[in-house]
Amino acid sequence: MDLDLSKVFSYSFSAIAIVISISTIIITKRNLRKQLRLGKLEEILEILHYLKGYYSSMFRVFAGIEKALESLKTSNEVSTEMHETFKYRKGFLEIIDRETITTKISRLVVLSNAYLDNSKTNNGLKVRIHTIADVYYHMYMFIFMDGDASIIIKNKDAIIPIAEEMYSFIDMIESEIIIEMSLGYKSIEPQAASNYYKTQFEKDLKRNEKPTANKVS
Repeated sequence: MDLDLSKVFSYSFSAIAIVISISTIIITKRNLRKQLRLGKLEEILEILHYLKGYYSSMFRVFAGIEKALESLKTSNEVSTEMHETFKYRKGFLEIIDRETITTKISRLVVLSNAYLDNSKTNNGLKVRIHTIADVYYHMYMFIFMDGDASIIIKNKDAIIPIAEEMYSFIDMIESEIIIEMSLGYKSIEPQAASNYYKTQFEKDLKRNEKPTANKVS
């Protein structure tokens, strides 16, 4: 039986076209999923950066209320330091309201659950993000409820990091998320921006200054 080469080529090209189409759909679907995940990881970074930015202020209020509560156990006198703490607390709560902080913390937990792998160890990326969310929430509610002991109980197991410790912890997590994004970039070292500002920023500003035109006398 004679083969009709034109039909063979036609069928072959059709089959190849179908395979290419299917491959394109699969690749496009994978790229879309990757882009979606990248966007969600970026959002996690944004929330962590937001929380880090206000942690120092929150810790100051938290520590001040704790100190005030301890002092009031032995004396009813309201010191100048206490007045300053309560004033700072009011300003802090005006800047960061309860709805904003609970929304961001909830979003952080949801995004980490949905877009980060579970770790076989007890210090995986997702677990550490949840820990930040828990610590931040309970500290904020302690401040919001004006030191209500039922919100957060200080004991030997309660770990409230100072600002520098929390900064370093979040910086480490941010670096790992950037690696997770697989874009080939790394976050800058914590002191890089500070060192640049102190040693090079002013020089670069002057370097980019436009020369002032000579005045005509």
